[in-house]
Amino acid sequence: MNSNHVGKSVGIRAKEMHETDLCAMLVADSTGWKLAESIDVDLALTVLATCSEDPADWSELTDYWPRYRTPVVLESAESIPMENTDREAAAKLLSSSYSWLFIDLLQKRVLCSETFEPVKRDQVFSLSLEHDSREEWPLSIHLAPWWQLQQPAEARAILEHRSPAFERPRTDRTILYGPTLLRELSGRILQAASSQSFNPIGAMSGQQTQYRMTVQVHRDWLMTPRIELQGKTPREHLHGGLEWIRKLVHGQELRHQEGFPLLAAPTDVTDYFDAPMGLEEVCTYFDLCRALIDAGWSWVASHPLTNANSPAKLVEYLSQVQQRWMNERREDDSPPSVIIECSRRRVPRVVGEEIIGIPNHQVDRHLGHCDCPICEMLMEADVFGPTYIHIDGHHLELDDEFAFSLCETREEWESERELMEKYFERTAKATSESGPDENESGTDEFASAWRGFVSDDPIPGDANGYLKLAFLFAEIIAALRDLRAPDDTIADLNHRFRCFRKQNVASRDALAAHFKSGLEDLVTDYPKLTSRLADLQSRVDESMLEKSRE
Repeated sequence: MNSNHVGKSVGIRAKEMHETDLCAMLVADSTGWKLAESIDVDLALTVLATCSEDPADWSELTDYWPRYRTPVVLESAESIPMENTDREAAAKLLSSSYSWLFIDLLQKRVLCSETFEPVKRDQVFSLSLEHDSREEWPLSIHLAPWWQLQQPAEARAILEHRSPAFERPRTDRTILYGPTLLRELSGRILQAASSQSFNPIGAMSGQQTQYRMTVQVHRDWLMTPRIELQGKTPREHLHGGLEWIRKLVHGQELRHQEGFPLLAAPTDVTDYFDAPMGLEEVCTYFDLCRALIDAGWSWVASHPLTNANSPAKLVEYLSQVQQRWMNERREDDSPPSVIIECSRRRVPRVVGEEIIGIPNHQVDRHLGHCDCPICEMLMEADVFGPTYIHIDGHHLELDDEFAFSLCETREEWESERELMEKYFERTAKATSESGPDENESGTDEFASAWRGFVSDDPIPGDANGYLKLAFLFAEIIAALRDLRAPDDTIADLNHRFRCFRKQNVASRDALAAHFKSGLEDLVTDYPKLTSRLADLQSRVDESMLEKSRE
């Protein structure tokens, strides 16, 4: 949810502050109670936003402060005028305050007076200086799921214990990544390999029967309760904070888009080592397990299983594979170890830009070997701004197994499956009733030539309309790939489109004609694409007409 809040400049507070611009703020942690009797509401909101990181105490909150601080507030949280107090005195002062905020870092709760700025668990404020409201800065609040938010609250409620008690999800990475993982996978791989139906070559090549063994080994590791995890399954240690961390990273994206540097969260905080996983760490962990299992099949194929030392040797081999895999750069992306670190430190990954605290975090290009015109345009950051690299996790759902799903509970997973089944049923019914969707068949002269959604509305930031054309052109490229068109043909088309969108006034007409002729040349060899090729040529003409009117 978004809302706007216009801040006040700290430097002019004495002259222009009103009662509604000020509040009392009380913070409780392991060291005691700290009170600021009268501070700017924007300052209090920034403290609250910093609590999104789930700090253990005031000292950790000050460490997280630079990730939320804007020009509206003090440069350092340590400069906030806080004084030590006791519970009763604090409750008495809050009772007499017009507006107040209480942050309990021990019991993970936030209490606000009814007159305090209305806040929600997930909210983005827009702060600006009163004397210059032309420039605004985002302030994102995303409290962790185990935090409690109560507004309105009575001042005496700060003296009560939180009810119900909270449980913070924890991730035991020493088990998930350590020797236990390698021993379990090795044991299951050797057990599967001892069966008469096992075919190591088939397992490595992805044959359906053997691939099911890969899925089974992976599933059994994730779904088996373990004593080392207090009876929980490894899968349970992957969940508990996915959506929360996604929102924290998105909040940092909003800051970066407004010119703030990319700043990784600190590692010297209490809960860093067992903090919940983010989406990109979960996805990378899935890939790691599959890489280890595949390596296990390869090892089994070349080693006799009669050797009594096979389990220990396989564990040693997988340990080497894991170390090498974690530190090898992925094609057009960082090594898995760096992807995981960025996820754990809750910072977005941006092409070619420095992350303070994580050196050598990112590659310089995005999808550098891709022949998609959209990806090529996205690489030109000077045109479309920063390119953020995300892992969406769709491949975790391909096996249709709850064990690998991004859904935390089976009920949630089954509900999503039911919705998808209903969607596909409606789509299939609509398709059968309307007939073929290709107007080349002649069934509907008004049918769209394109398989994807096409809108006449402009794309924000696409002043020249080239990105809009690129989406259509990309569909043609994909169709050519499906039809096994030669690489040279696709490369030539991409070159023509590149020259067309980078045209200058003198060569505009010639380069547009050159691109259209390349499309026209495809009609003979790929008649099924005729309507799409013709429509794209028309849209190029429309683009040129708009240019001539400027």
